Amino acid sequence: MSDTALVDKISKRAPAQRTLVTGAPEGLDALSIADFARLYARPDAPVIAVTRDDRRLTAMNDALKFFAPDLEVLKFPSWDCLPYDRVSPHANIVAERTTTLARLAMPEKVTSGIIVLTTANAMLQRVPTREIIVQSAFAAAPGQILNLDALLAFLAENGFNRTGTVVDPGDYAIRGGIVDLYPPGAPEPVRLDLFGDTLESIRSFDPVSQRTTSQRKRLELVPASEVILNAESISRFRRGYVAAFGGVTSTDPLYEAISAGHRFQGMEHWLPLFHEDVVSVVEFFQPSAVIRDHLADDAIDARLEQVSGYYDARVEALEQEGLGAPPYKPLKPAALYLSTEDWKRETESCPQVSITPFEQPESDTRDTILSLGGRQGRSFAAERQAGGNVYDALKAHVDTLHNAGKRTIVACWSDGSRDRLSSLLEDHGMSVVPEVNDWNEAQALNKNSVGLAVLGLETGFENEEFAFIAEQDVLGDRLIRQVRKAKRAKDF
Repeated sequence: MSDTALVDKISKRAPAQRTLVTGAPEGLDALSIADFARLYARPDAPVIAVTRDDRRLTAMNDALKFFAPDLEVLKFPSWDCLPYDRVSPHANIVAERTTTLARLAMPEKVTSGIIVLTTANAMLQRVPTREIIVQSAFAAAPGQILNLDALLAFLAENGFNRTGTVVDPGDYAIRGGIVDLYPPGAPEPVRLDLFGDTLESIRSFDPVSQRTTSQRKRLELVPASEVILNAESISRFRRGYVAAFGGVTSTDPLYEAISAGHRFQGMEHWLPLFHEDVVSVVEFFQPSAVIRDHLADDAIDARLEQVSGYYDARVEALEQEGLGAPPYKPLKPAALYLSTEDWKRETESCPQVSITPFEQPESDTRDTILSLGGRQGRSFAAERQAGGNVYDALKAHVDTLHNAGKRTIVACWSDGSRDRLSSLLEDHGMSVVPEVNDWNEAQALNKNSVGLAVLGLETGFENEEFAFIAEQDVLGDRLIRQVRKAKRAKDF
């Protein structure tokens, strides 16, 4: 099925309120998300794609770079901490979230279709309103008068962290008339050079070498935290905390720290107390359609069960004395998270698309069914285990695909592995191995050639018109995996 055929097939079934896309294994699901986004997305209304977890979010983001180069993909990950935790989400996670919130809160800057790529956990968690995000923006340009005290107040209120040297998004440092800061969402930190009250230049720089990499004409800052900490929000927090939990003693470090105007580790778990209102992600994003990854609904149910369990544990611990840890007074789940009923109500007003790799009879669901006819591709594990020549087996399989009229693409993990595999394939008789950098180039392939793409698929897939063979299908599991971040110790 060509991309045009897929769009036509989708368009003929639209505007269905509920669509079940079947026969869409990993890879083909990303292609279908891209085409649904082209159909539904508007500059003022993105398409939300809900993945089941963070691993799937990363894989889908990589796949959409290949299948949707014409669309803007914004990541909105969930916090990397447990419900009712004592730790705050990591600065990089918050930076991605606030950058996406700011991008969508200012629709005049959106000129093309947008896919918001998120997770089941993130979809259930309430966020500040658009008005709060817009009011928390800050902009400056060379030649303008810049009040340094006003800038420092903005940084303190919006979650930036003063350090000696900027390293992570949200860090800032001051040396005389120079301000270094790492804006959320930016690839590098920037250096502001001030002469008196005049901003002379804005330069991006390498945080390791400290060398300038480019000059910038403008700086736009978004909050480095979802908690805005100023006199108004502190007063609101104090009132709300007392209303929710009653009298406060001097043994409550959270209340004491916020009252003194200091940020506190884990304060984000009381987010609703700092803002006049918090809203669902769906209400904030105002999507034109919501697309669910395979098993995303199961992940939503599991998350709601987890939230309930951790809340009950916090309440039980609070009722016991002598545990040694400072008191933890949890907000009720409804203040922080959507319920199952909330989730259904929030999404029922816009088209919904669910994706599964399996086929399903139409009689088994009330959804409109759209079958993509895809299936998992061939693995060469048997040849590897038998000690045979896997490349001869690959060539024979490619010849079979070509005889069936299917364009064939080998998906490699990196540019380096693509170069190595290109030489190996040519050594084994596949002499025409062009590089393809996106889906448009893949579709333009001659049907008798093999394209090589950088596309991180765990397994290949195919349907009646094309086939993707994953590097891992041929060579086996990768020996080098991404190093997982060490889990932070959690004091429950």
